[in-house]
Amino acid sequence: MLENIHNCITYLPLAGEIDPCIIPDLRDHVFKDIYRLPSGSDTSPAEIAQEAINQFSKKSVCILIPGTRFDRSGTRHGRGKGWFDRFLSHVPPQWLRIGITENHRLSSTPLIRKLWDQPVDWIICKQKDSWETIETHARSV
Repeated sequence: MLENIHNCITYLPLAGEIDPCIIPDLRDHVFKDIYRLPSGSDTSPAEIAQEAINQFSKKSVCILIPGTRFDRSGTRHGRGKGWFDRFLSHVPPQWLRIGITENHRLSSTPLIRKLWDQPVDWIICKQKDSWETIETHARSV
């Protein structure tokens, strides 16, 4: 999943979100550059996307994305304000999107995906003491 990915955009976890730094595949992968998204939702997602584009112009990038619910087809539900959906709609489509969640937040049935919902390409899911990596095939880039 992370072969040829040298740069990472990550989030500062809010209450109830997994800290990406504890995930073995991410912790052990050597990224050349890491961009941390601001934690406040009052920041413009379009402006932050432009900053990330400027920093990573023509580079391989993965974006780590929290969520309150995911399904195996890549649908992601967040906290209801659409910040990540607006952010993802402004970044290059070839940037890899990785959702991070816990097993109890992974739906066994498809979630409703609205027109503006931005799917993820992979999901890293915490299973008690291990991690499952799920390829969603949600987008073809």
